[in-house]
Amino acid sequence: MRRSLAVGVTLLSLAGTSAVAAVVCLVGVLGVGASGTLRGVSIPTGWPLLVGVASALVVTGLVVGSPFGRRQLIRPSMQVVSELWSTLRQPLRAAQLFGGAFGYLTISALGLAASLAAFEPHFPLIVVLVVFVVGQTLGHLAPTPGGLGAVEGLLVAGLTAVGVAPTAAVAAVLTSRLLTYWLPVLPGIGMFRYLQHHSVI
Repeated sequence: MRRSLAVGVTLLSLAGTSAVAAVVCLVGVLGVGASGTLRGVSIPTGWPLLVGVASALVVTGLVVGSPFGRRQLIRPSMQVVSELWSTLRQPLRAAQLFGGAFGYLTISALGLAASLAAFEPHFPLIVVLVVFVVGQTLGHLAPTPGGLGAVEGLLVAGLTAVGVAPTAAVAAVLTSRLLTYWLPVLPGIGMFRYLQHHSVI
């Protein structure tokens, strides 16, 4: 593929996955909250919440309004929005993009559920799937490769919040991340070096 096409496809895939994850997060959090599963979790209100939101908005405005933000954030974002809009106008392509993103999130979440089942056989499956999507989505906002540390911390916190024992939560999250995220990097590295050796890339 041409470099520009490869970059465009990658950004479109990330945008589709992010859009699906945002919808799943919203629906899942509302559903879990309505079911009363998170009785022990309190949501901050009042001045702390107001200050936190205002600070985040100010920082975001400063970054986006700076020359760096316009060059590195606004322009690529407009390109992604244009590609996404073009895809939405074609039902088959839209179904492929969003269906693939939803399938990726679902299968990855089932990996966490399977790992958890090895340590704690009784847990609410749907709630664990929601915890995975929320933790995966928010964790990748951290400026670390693959959300390293942030994703694991959020998943453990989410599982314990829904009633999973802390030891089982830690063991399940580390096992799941190792098997479904970090070990698959190894064949990718091998293929990358193979393509380099044969002057493909």
